[in-house]
Amino acid sequence: MRNRVFGCHRSCTRKPQLSKHKMPPKSPAKKSASSTKSSGKPPKKPPSAKLSKAEKEKLQKEEEERKLKEEEEAKKKAEEEERERLEKERIEREERERLEREEHERHDMEIADLNAVLDNVDSAINNQEEQRRASAKWERYMKCDGSPDPTVTQDINTYMSLWREDKESTDIKVVLQDSRQLLALIGELEFLMADTPEGELSEADIGRYRQTIRDLQELLSYKLDEATVEMLKKATAEADIESGNLQKISKLDDVTVMLWANLNKNPRFKSFEFPGEGFTFELPKPLATADIGIRVIKTAFDHLSPHCRTFYPRKKKVDKSAAPEEEEEKEEEGTKDGEEGEKEGEDDDEKPLDADADDAKSVASGRKSAVSAAGSTREKEEGENEGKEGEEKGGEEGEEKEGEGEEKKPTTAEAEEEEELLELDEDVIDLRQFSPLGGVMYLELLQLPPQPVIARGWSIVEVVDEYLQRIAYPGEPEDLKKLGATLTLATPPEEKPAAKETSQANMLLEGPPKEGEKGEGEQQGEQPEQPEAEAAPPAPVQPTYITPPVGVTIKLPSTVAFYEEPQPARWSWAGKHWRLDGFTDIKYDEENKTLSFKTNTFGLLTVIQDSHLNMPFQSWEIRPRGNNAALFTIIAAIVELEIEIKDDRCCLSQPEDTPELDHLRKKWMAPKDLVKALRASGVNIFPEPDSSKFVSMTKKDEEAEMLTYRCMAMTLPAFAFSWSKWNAEAGEDRIVMQAAEHLEDEPVNEDDWCCYVQSVRRAKKLKINEFSEEFSVDHAEGSELRSNMYHMLTDSASEKARERIQAASYKFLHCAGELIRATRLFTYS
Repeated sequence: MRNRVFGCHRSCTRKPQLSKHKMPPKSPAKKSASSTKSSGKPPKKPPSAKLSKAEKEKLQKEEEERKLKEEEEAKKKAEEEERERLEKERIEREERERLEREEHERHDMEIADLNAVLDNVDSAINNQEEQRRASAKWERYMKCDGSPDPTVTQDINTYMSLWREDKESTDIKVVLQDSRQLLALIGELEFLMADTPEGELSEADIGRYRQTIRDLQELLSYKLDEATVEMLKKATAEADIESGNLQKISKLDDVTVMLWANLNKNPRFKSFEFPGEGFTFELPKPLATADIGIRVIKTAFDHLSPHCRTFYPRKKKVDKSAAPEEEEEKEEEGTKDGEEGEKEGEDDDEKPLDADADDAKSVASGRKSAVSAAGSTREKEEGENEGKEGEEKGGEEGEEKEGEGEEKKPTTAEAEEEEELLELDEDVIDLRQFSPLGGVMYLELLQLPPQPVIARGWSIVEVVDEYLQRIAYPGEPEDLKKLGATLTLATPPEEKPAAKETSQANMLLEGPPKEGEKGEGEQQGEQPEQPEAEAAPPAPVQPTYITPPVGVTIKLPSTVAFYEEPQPARWSWAGKHWRLDGFTDIKYDEENKTLSFKTNTFGLLTVIQDSHLNMPFQSWEIRPRGNNAALFTIIAAIVELEIEIKDDRCCLSQPEDTPELDHLRKKWMAPKDLVKALRASGVNIFPEPDSSKFVSMTKKDEEAEMLTYRCMAMTLPAFAFSWSKWNAEAGEDRIVMQAAEHLEDEPVNEDDWCCYVQSVRRAKKLKINEFSEEFSVDHAEGSELRSNMYHMLTDSASEKARERIQAASYKFLHCAGELIRATRLFTYS
C-alpha cells in the first residue's frame, strides 16, 4: 500500500511530455522585471486604471513647461535668424552702397573713356569713307569711257538727247546693249544719294538727281517702244515656221523682252510659253483672231515701288500741344503741296496710250515717263473706274513736288489722311509690311501694225504712225471688233422683253386684279397707264459681250526664297500703289515654283511676300573666330542663318540647304550690301523703324539698347554673346544677355556663359544663370558695378583677351557693329 502510494506520487510529479507539434505560443504579457528596468519606460497601466487628481496636475504642469520651453527655444531661434538676416541685409546693403559709390566715382571717367574709344573708331571710319568718296569722285572725273557724269546736268542732257534722236539704233539688241550704260547711270545716282552723309547734299541737288533718274527711265522705255515697233513691222519675215506667229525673246542682264504676234489668227489658239523664260500666257478666246501682239518686259529691278507713299515710313502725328502758329504754317504748306500735287497728278495720269493724236505725238517726242510708258488707256480707265474716289484723291493731292521726287516725305496731315485711306481699302498693299520680290513684269496687249504684202516683186506696206499702240482690254467692243476680235454676247438683246411677256402670262393665268388692288404700273390716286400705242418707245438695250480673263503662269525666280504662298499684285496708275484685287484662280506649285492666276486686265505685275516672316528671332549667338573675325548665328522664325565677319566684309555661310541663296553664299560684301541682297532674296532679318506695327517685339529703352550694341562690337574680339530668356522679363529699362570670354575658334561651353544686365545707368553681372527658376537683378558675388558693358567685361578679362581687344581693327569693329545694330537683337528676339 505504501509502495503504491509512493509510486503514485512519483508518477504525479513527473514532468509532462509535450507534443512537438503543439508548442504553446509565447505570451508577450509575461516579461521579467529586469527587461522592464532595462527599457527605461514606466510600465503601462491597465486601461481600467484612473489617474489621480495630483497625477493629472503633475502631467499638465510638465506639458506646460515643455511647451513653454519649446516656445522660448523657437523664439530665440527666430530672433537669431532675424538678426542674421538683418546682418546679411546690412552687409549686402553696405556692399551695394560701396559698389554704387565706387561706380558713381568712376562713372564719368568710364563714360569718357568709352566715348574716346568709340570716337577713335568712328573717326577712323569717317576718314576712310571720306577718302573713298573723294577717290571715287576723282576717278569719275577722270573716266574716259564716253559715259556722261550723271551729276552734271549739261552732260546728262546731252547724252539723253543724242540717244533719243538716234533713229538708226532701233534694233532691240542695240537698245539692250545701250541700256547697260543707262541703268549704270541710274545706279550711280542712287548710290550717290544713299552713300553721301546726310546734310552734305542740298535739297536742290537731291531733287535734281531724282528728276534725272526719272528722265533716264523715260528714255529707256521710249527706246524699248521704238525697238518693239520695228520688230512688229518685220513680224511676217521673222515668224516661226511651225506656228506661223512671231515668237521672239531678247535678253541682256536684268532686262528681258518677250514678244508674240498673232499672225496666224488660229481661232483654236489657247496659250503660249516663252521657252526658257518661265512665262506662259493664255490668250482670251475673242483675241485669237485679232491683229494683236503680246509684249512682256521682265526686269530684275523695281522702279515702281519708290513711287508708292507706303514705300517710306509714315511720319508720327504732331503733338496737339504745339504752338498754333506752327500748326497753321504746316497746314498752309500741306495745302500748297496738295495743290501742286494735284497738278502733277493730272500730268502723270496722262498715259502715252491714249487714242488721240496729241498723245501719240507726245509719245513720239518721248515726254512720257518710263513707268507711264508701260501703261495703257485700259489701265487709266481701270484706275478711274476702281470705285475708290478716295484713292484718286489721295493719288492726286498727295503727289510729291516735281523736282523733289517721289522720295519726299509727306506732311503729317497727308500721312494721317493716307492711313485713313488705306484702312478703308484693304486691297492696297502696304509696302511697310509686304515686299515685292523678283522684279516687275510688264504684260501689254499691243495692236499689230499692217504687215508688208509681196506682189510682183514689190513689197507694199501701209504707212502708219510709228509709235507703239496699246490696246485696252476689256475695252470698247467696237475697237476690239476693228482688230478682228470675235466677241460673244453675254445676254442677247432680244431676250430682254421676256420679263414683260412673263408678267403678262402670269396675268392671264391669275386673272385681272381684283377691285381695290392696283394694277401693274399703277399707283394709288393716279390714272391708269396709257395705251401702248401712246407709250414712249423703250430705250435701246446695249449688248454685253463676254470678255474672258487672261491666264498667266510665272516661273518664280530661282534667287528668291518664298516661305509662304506668294501673292500676285498689280499696279494702279490712279493711286500709284500695288493692289491685290483683280485676280482669280490663284494657284501656287511649291514643287515647281510656279504661280498661276487669271486677271481681267493687262498691266504691270509683281509677286509679294510678308516682310516679317522671319521675325521675331528664336535665338542668336555671335562669337569671335580669331583675330578680326567672328561668326554671327541667328535662328529666325523659319530659317537659320550664319554670317561670317572678316575685317570690313561679311558673307553668308549658312544655310546650305536653300538653293535660292546659293548666289550669296561665300560672297564677301559690305554689311549694307548684304542687308540689301538678303532682303531682295526674300530673307529679311533686319527690322525697320516701324516693324513693331507688324510683329511682336520686346520693347527696350533705345539709349540702353544702342549703347549695348556698341559695347558688344567693341569687345567682340575676345567675348562671345548670346540670347537670354530673361531679357523678355527684365523690363523695358534693362537689357539681359549671356556673355563669356572666348579666345578659341570653337563653340562656347555651356558652363562658361554668365548673365549680364545693362541699363542706361550701369552694367553688372547677375547672380542668376539661364537655368535659374526666376529672374533676379541681384549681382553676382565678387563682381563690381560698371557704367557700361565695355568696362564690365574688359576689367574682368584676362590679359590675353585685353590684348586682342586692343589690337582689333577698327574696320572689323565697325562692320560687326553695323550688323548687330541692323538686326536689333534685343527687341526682336
